[in-house]
Amino acid sequence: MTLFLASWGANDEVRARAVETLRDYAREFPEAPGRGIRETEWAGPVHVAWVSGDGPATAEERTPGRVSLVDGVALSASGDSVVTAAVLAAKPPGELCADPELDGQFALVDATADTLDIAVDTLGLCLLHWCRTPDGWFVSNRVEPLARLAGKTTIDQDAATAFLSVGWVTGERTLLTGVNTVPGGAHWSWRPDTEPVFAKPRDPLRILGLPRARVDIPALRDALVARCATVGGWLGGVESGLTSGLDSRLLFMLLRAGDVDTVYITGGAPDSPDVQVSARIADTYGIDRRYIPPLPEDELRRNWHRVCRQLLAQNDGMVSLWQASDLMRPPVAAPVSLWGVGGAIGRSFYGMPRDLLEFRRGALRARFVDKQAKDADGLLTAEGTATIRRRLREFADDVLARGTAPGVLSDAFLTLELIGRWAAPNAHKIHPVPVFAPLSTRPWLRAAFSMSPVQRYSEPLHYRLFQLLAPGEDIANHPSGKWRSQLPYLNLCHGYARQKVLQNSGRDPLGFRARILEDVRHDVAARCLDRTSSSLWNVVSRPAFEAVMSDRTSPEQRAPMARSLYGAITLFEYEALRMGSFDDVASPVGP
Repeated sequence: MTLFLASWGANDEVRARAVETLRDYAREFPEAPGRGIRETEWAGPVHVAWVSGDGPATAEERTPGRVSLVDGVALSASGDSVVTAAVLAAKPPGELCADPELDGQFALVDATADTLDIAVDTLGLCLLHWCRTPDGWFVSNRVEPLARLAGKTTIDQDAATAFLSVGWVTGERTLLTGVNTVPGGAHWSWRPDTEPVFAKPRDPLRILGLPRARVDIPALRDALVARCATVGGWLGGVESGLTSGLDSRLLFMLLRAGDVDTVYITGGAPDSPDVQVSARIADTYGIDRRYIPPLPEDELRRNWHRVCRQLLAQNDGMVSLWQASDLMRPPVAAPVSLWGVGGAIGRSFYGMPRDLLEFRRGALRARFVDKQAKDADGLLTAEGTATIRRRLREFADDVLARGTAPGVLSDAFLTLELIGRWAAPNAHKIHPVPVFAPLSTRPWLRAAFSMSPVQRYSEPLHYRLFQLLAPGEDIANHPSGKWRSQLPYLNLCHGYARQKVLQNSGRDPLGFRARILEDVRHDVAARCLDRTSSSLWNVVSRPAFEAVMSDRTSPEQRAPMARSLYGAITLFEYEALRMGSFDDVASPVGP
């Protein structure tokens, strides 16, 4: 990650404040090897400040007249070269930002004294945020510098509602009013004496609306292997998770085919499916696999306040405290981390047989809203429930208005929202190495949406790639023991049992997180309930929250609600952080 704050039209006083704001915020990343703040010194309308040395050496290129920054991993259209800051700077300003085939997961800043171009990848997995004030336009890859510079403290209630209901901040919002997210596929540019241009050359909806076509699986294999090999050769190696799941095993096959120097990581209890299966794979293929044992719970209990503050501050409140333990894992073992996120796009993950057999537009829209609009185990207020249902209807109408087939609605939500908005902050919650997701690149997206949802339900991309990459090998078998039928509609049989296997309950340490919640319950309940005037009580039902966090509710009753409770606590703690009261001590809550 390369932290930066760019502006258009800011005067010298505001620029000085921007530098100090970024310098102060960079202290939230104590593990960053930053070499200090650098800034442009030219006299034009553009100003850029960044933490020099905060990312790979190839992430920044500075000359007297130009600054180019790359956050994440940007690849050429062919996937055979990395677009570094030097490559960006070698082209005319804005040229690569406008490239419709630019691939990977990236945020780009390309600036001269009087031109500013920014760009993000197709799904927006590398985040950029923006705000506009009377002082000018401001862009950063974190919300917090913008919020501090612009004085934004008000929680966006619609965003908070989505976070509690579906599990992430949807659309182009952040948790703060007045600070928004640059949409996936965007290229924005500023030039003197003209209005800014907000283009979207890599618009993901164009891929979602592709006509049905036969997928060339060998070509897909070659494209994915080439991308893995390019990224592996860029900085000398990668880290990749290895589990019992389909996506991590597909990454393993791609990395093996690309002869990429890889450290494989597996975490969990020794008897969990992930650990056992990955150990067998390591023994079979002689790979460098490192086991991360379960986190010592006492350590997280002792450091709960510090860890929560770090997670909230570094990720703008958009990663749930459910994930707090991730900050205590060992450092990433390579210069780049690979993630299998996006694999679910290739198997119609949200689709169920009943949905896939439905052809009526209105019925599909209604079922989509009913399925996605959750009440957070009763914690969401009636007002909040109405809000999230309205937002989901708006999402459906927007997607359908762009010509997307009604049957693709659930997969559009998975791709644009779960992958594009939930995964984006989660991809960067462990600082500082770039994250690359081969199964969220353009070849994978094109292949997936060249098929109908019913075809995707068979997991044909995984099935056929496994046969090509590991023919006859045990690793090519399905975790459930049997692949679905590859014949459309026949594949819908036994769908529910199959989905249960894919969810792999042994991977989810609910008991661990529930135990931590019990240990910190009285303290966090007091901290939340002390915020009597918080606008978040329009989103979170205070009576429901108070009841479930009290001693009147048993730990056994509370455990199934842990994810929702962590979500509500995240919102209140983030609000406290923004208001400067995070370190205040609250009175314990009684029975």
